[in-house]
Amino acid sequence: MSDRRRLDPARVGRIVVLVAWAGFFAYLWASGDVVRYLGPRTYWVVVFGTVTLIAAAISSLSMVRRGSTGQLTVGQFLGYLLILLPIAVVVMAPDAELGALAVSRKLVGDDTRAVIIPQFDPDRPVSFIDLAYGSRSPEYAKAAGIEAGRELELVGFVTHEGGGKGFRLSRFYISCCAADAIPYSTDILTEDGSDYADDTWLQVKGTIESHEGGFALKASHINEVEEPDPPYL
Repeated sequence: MSDRRRLDPARVGRIVVLVAWAGFFAYLWASGDVVRYLGPRTYWVVVFGTVTLIAAAISSLSMVRRGSTGQLTVGQFLGYLLILLPIAVVVMAPDAELGALAVSRKLVGDDTRAVIIPQFDPDRPVSFIDLAYGSRSPEYAKAAGIEAGRELELVGFVTHEGGGKGFRLSRFYISCCAADAIPYSTDILTEDGSDYADDTWLQVKGTIESHEGGFALKASHINEVEEPDPPYL
């Protein structure tokens, strides 16, 4: 009879695993860090996982004292550790901020090699992506209405990866998750040569100009702003 009242170590271990994963999913859900690990089409997994795992953990509590097997075996213990390992890796790993340093390392969206130019999407406003593609393809620039003198507003963070005078405004595009983030940058031209520190978020209003083989934005108004949510395109 007393055996039945003792906690079953194996079931306790399963509950710990369920709660740990539910807590991890809940953190991703609440903090918005889900974009670092999942694409927009699979965000539902985090919500579903949080609710389902919490429900499973609560359900398991009712059986934690039933038919105790005595001791937790080494195999069971190692199995639980293996299941928890991904969470430990994420928690201990430093945050991979997508900022100026990441832009200087990737430079994918600013690559001058041949790339496939997609069709312009008229359902979204002209952005960094369109300036980059328009700089490579006159046909794309025409379809997007990108031409010298057109007024444009961009919000992005400051980078200096070009190595020249002035600064650039950058933004990351994410199609799946942070692992495939692509940086797109635009040269910002100012009358007074003003500059800003890397990773400073700015709202820049001005007109498009042809500049060194591509398009740049000649600023008429520059304001420091808070990082937008989400910060990615």
